[in-house]
Amino acid sequence: MPERLSTVFPVKRRENAHGWVGEWNFPPELFEHIDQQEALAVVARLLKPSKIKQSDYVFKTGDPSKNMYFLNKGSLAVLVDGRKVDVLQVGDFVGEIGMALDEKRRADVQANADSEILELAWKDLCTIGFECP
Repeated sequence: MPERLSTVFPVKRRENAHGWVGEWNFPPELFEHIDQQEALAVVARLLKPSKIKQSDYVFKTGDPSKNMYFLNKGSLAVLVDGRKVDVLQVGDFVGEIGMALDEKRRADVQANADSEILELAWKDLCTIGFECP
């Protein structure tokens, strides 16, 4: 499996409206131009939880890329042409490249087990100072 480069930010219960606590990995390039701790507090409030049942898809190849996802519980498989190329564990993220480049999805992401994801929409990132197309 490829190594994932990321920055780990701890999120405290008081930083978000949903009561989550834990650590999530964020792509470092998301926070290059703004204060990281301040941005994290804002992002934590913007995350939207979803439950994904085992074998359901988070997204499929060809879908529009308007969101990225952080895995909060469970496990997700990344599939290219039906082959598993990566397994995401709690704290990992997916979908950031397509979202940032406004390209269609290049892989399927499917739940290996009942899972919980935290969705971050591109339009929400625009509200905290990101350059959005």
